[in-house]
Amino acid sequence: MMYVTDCAWRVLAFNDAFADMFQGRQVPDNTARWMLLTAEGRRTLLDWQMTWAPSVAAQVRTTLAENPDNETLKGLDRELRQDPVIGPIYTLGTDASIAPDGVNRRLHHPLRGPGLAKMVASAPFSAPGARAIIVIFEPDSDDQRSGLPHSP
Repeated sequence: MMYVTDCAWRVLAFNDAFADMFQGRQVPDNTARWMLLTAEGRRTLLDWQMTWAPSVAAQVRTTLAENPDNETLKGLDRELRQDPVIGPIYTLGTDASIAPDGVNRRLHHPLRGPGLAKMVASAPFSAPGARAIIVIFEPDSDDQRSGLPHSP
């Protein structure tokens, strides 16, 4: 899966594999909003409260500090602070994460089931503030899904 966002997480480009990750293949306009504020994002991103939410919230806080005049980021900041679920994580967070490069996190792909998302992030030189993210998804094995121990 691959997608590109601007500094405010607005989706600029994506491939078909990325679209497959969303219900009805409806790619959200803003990936941070989807990850942090939607029920779909909270279901899809496994261990959301402990791994995804603190890291993405920290990235939003950092990016807003770097771009204090960005209207999209200011609006996202207001939404996050007002939300009863993400609000406390966002405002009290201590994670200093800047980008998901090299991060491995669990997610439940709607077509491929649960698995591990390995993320590779880069910043295109020709588009300051943009991010290009590649997500390498490895579905759990049948043994992992059934709870059986792995065979050697």
